[in-house]
Amino acid sequence: MTCKNKMLFGWRRVLISKRLAWLGLICLMGGHVHCTRLEDVILKPNPTITLTPALYQLPYERVVLTISPQRQVVLWHVRAVRTRGIVVVFPGSDQNKSAYLPLLSVFIPNGFDVILMDYEGFGDSAGQLALANFITDARAVTRFARQRSHSIILFGMSLGTPIAVRIAAETRIQALILEGTLDINAQNEAWLAERGYNYSWLQKMLDDWSQDQIPSDYDIKTYAQQITAPVLLLHSVDDEVTPYQNARRVFEAFSGSVQFCPIAHRHGQMIKKDHDAYIIQVISWLQQQGLTGASRATRRYGNACIVHTI
Repeated sequence: MTCKNKMLFGWRRVLISKRLAWLGLICLMGGHVHCTRLEDVILKPNPTITLTPALYQLPYERVVLTISPQRQVVLWHVRAVRTRGIVVVFPGSDQNKSAYLPLLSVFIPNGFDVILMDYEGFGDSAGQLALANFITDARAVTRFARQRSHSIILFGMSLGTPIAVRIAAETRIQALILEGTLDINAQNEAWLAERGYNYSWLQKMLDDWSQDQIPSDYDIKTYAQQITAPVLLLHSVDDEVTPYQNARRVFEAFSGSVQFCPIAHRHGQMIKKDHDAYIIQVISWLQQQGLTGASRATRRYGNACIVHTI
């Protein structure tokens, strides 16, 4: 078994199986703490684009943004008939932008263009898999969106949530939506606690290995305090990848108008398992913010949302 496989402790996508956890422990106890990069463990890119917005018979533009001669970000700009603004989707740590096509059914019929992108090294975007590069990629895509519209909504999914928060902290946007919120700095502690591995020495080993590899831009709770736009957090109580309590702590870090909605189903499965209710939840909230017209929503998704406004 390779050193890389042994280090898959505490993560699958960002996480884990119990068997790999103990293999990771063996690797750490053997002193090979730095035997692999964090990116090699948590990132699972798929270079093959299998589906495009043409599946839904939607007009779209494929755009290539050049970051440097060896670095490119490829995005799809999918257009609504009468646009109210653009939703920029920052994806998670695996697959590619094809996996986020279901979000088109949330926003396009309600008058929002959607930008789906791949970080460098994902899909057809050329470059190195590096967490620091993803922040640069997100900035470039946001600049592109602002050239097309003054009304920008950022949507972060899983690993894309700290990226969206970082960009929102430095950019004027109309709203921020986070699903499966990830506090990457607290991931080790939360995962160990949820599974009953209450060993401080083990957490220290994992933290020593991972913390120096996490760019400061991913400090989601710090940048959450700087956001003035309204925020919606969707998080499943059944999420097996990004712990629910971590998301609640991120919610509490925001200093502005923010709503936290506990919902159901596994990580990344919310829109697939209860499609219509998911749309109702998101569009009803956008209506509350005055960003869309009258909603035909008749029910809420999941449990009552938690709201605070400061």
